[in-house]
Amino acid sequence: MHSDNEYVGIEILVVDGDPSVRRGLSDLLTEMGFVPTATGDVEDGVDMIRRKFFAVVLCDLDTPETEAGIEVVEACREHSPATTPIVLTSRKGWEAAVTAFRAGAREILIKAPEQIEYLKERVSKYAREWKRQRNRDELLLQMADVQEDFLKRMREMYKVVVDVQDRLQGRYILASFQLPECRVLVVDDSTALFEDLSRAFENRDDGWVFTHVQSGGEALDVGGREKYHVALIKEMLPDLPGSMVISTLRAQSAETIYLTYGTPGDPGAKVVVVEAERTIPLVEELSETAQLSGKLDEIRDAFKSKAQQRRYLQSFRTNQYDFLKKFAEIHKAVEKAKHAMENREPG
Repeated sequence: MHSDNEYVGIEILVVDGDPSVRRGLSDLLTEMGFVPTATGDVEDGVDMIRRKFFAVVLCDLDTPETEAGIEVVEACREHSPATTPIVLTSRKGWEAAVTAFRAGAREILIKAPEQIEYLKERVSKYAREWKRQRNRDELLLQMADVQEDFLKRMREMYKVVVDVQDRLQGRYILASFQLPECRVLVVDDSTALFEDLSRAFENRDDGWVFTHVQSGGEALDVGGREKYHVALIKEMLPDLPGSMVISTLRAQSAETIYLTYGTPGDPGAKVVVVEAERTIPLVEELSETAQLSGKLDEIRDAFKSKAQQRRYLQSFRTNQYDFLKKFAEIHKAVEKAKHAMENREPG
């Protein structure tokens, strides 16, 4: 027995060459609360299985000819693994059953009036199984979303806690990141940009220190020995492309903010912030050095912000190590379950 509307919206496909069987099964399934679709053509049935999802497929083994219905069962296995194929046959021989089971059939039922109640029972059973699985899948997806949101909210809350602790201890967090000096590496075969920036900042007392090298090789050498807050790297150097220099330097110092630029005044010259996963335009048309020097204070603030976020994250990881370890284990299990679910979804 099933409750009212238990099967509303659940679709069942009937593939049978006998019009009277199609009508009878369609009427029976409609009375049970299902949404039946019936066809007497195997190719039409296979096409429908490819295009939409059916919880159960009832297929005559010998439509339109002996064992031709096996193609429908195979289509379920290939295109819609979550579908349950049930094969109907007028034959009682074991050979037909073996062939159908090997193709992926879940049940082999004999076409006979006394089998109608059993057919209803099996269709109901597999429809309920699919519905329970669908509900579990939906719950899994909701759980994954809530899990990510929970960790995000927890990190945000932890920032507030750290700030409050710092204030109570008289140690306001921003004060830790005033950067008594800001070290900038300029990588350019010309000295023009370096000289312009040095002049622009020479009368300031907020600790700007510029270092100049003329090739990618030199940049890799000094970058391996010294740490810089900002690296300004020309797009094309005499020995290496700027992108290659950045990828190598990033492996040595992920904290540094990396920028590439073209020669000021050249057509298409611009300044771009290069992050690990993306690039961010900083100056769309670089016509003079003053455009870049005007952005350096913003970059310095960005570095302080990154340092701030690293401090929060490091403190959070240190103090919540056991929780995060358990969270990672559960997250991995959820992702594995989601992957399995996606592989079960109809094609």
